[in-house]
Amino acid sequence: MPKQNYSPRPDGFDAAKVLGSFAKASAEPGVDVASYLVGFAELARFNDMMGTLFATMASDIREQIKILEAFRNSPQGEHYRTVESTIEYEEQEPHRLEPKAKQPSGSRTILHLNRTLDFFRQFVSKMTVMADEDKLSTVCQPAYKATLGKYHSWLLSKAAGIAISTLPTKIQLYERVSLYPYDETVELTAKMVETMDKTFSLIDDLFAKRSLQSLPF
Repeated sequence: MPKQNYSPRPDGFDAAKVLGSFAKASAEPGVDVASYLVGFAELARFNDMMGTLFATMASDIREQIKILEAFRNSPQGEHYRTVESTIEYEEQEPHRLEPKAKQPSGSRTILHLNRTLDFFRQFVSKMTVMADEDKLSTVCQPAYKATLGKYHSWLLSKAAGIAISTLPTKIQLYERVSLYPYDETVELTAKMVETMDKTFSLIDDLFAKRSLQSLPF
């Protein structure tokens, strides 16, 4: 089947939604949490379509979204409107940031998600410049090792490596997951990476300037 003629999925991954959500999140001073979570909810749908490893990642993303939504809907919700306000508020309650804290932490949860975003932005960025017929494992494996692999156990990393080795080619991925025709998918994916890069960097800087990049989960 010619690449330009594959049939988009009516229920496919909406790259435009991720693009718009992260663009809105990064445009807000301090980074808007609500828009950030909308983008991640769509990334979770992408993971659902990608196989066992990514389905596990989808469940993890949804669990982190659930934690942050609970904070946003709590009596203290105004403090969780942006990433910056979340960190500033929880720095006043440092027990939340301690290892193995009994209470969940908005800051630790956002950092967890941002490490996941780091993986996706590196993976998808390399994917955009590879040939349609190339196997995704050739770019996904290095992206995983440079990001999430640094925090995962040996057993989980081993399982991830096996799952990554089964990934399809770039064009097969588009056929499997995309809501849009080929040319539109290519254009949206490139723009999506730009907003992922910007959002990741803004959040990473917020944690870095407070020396909180190594917070435990």
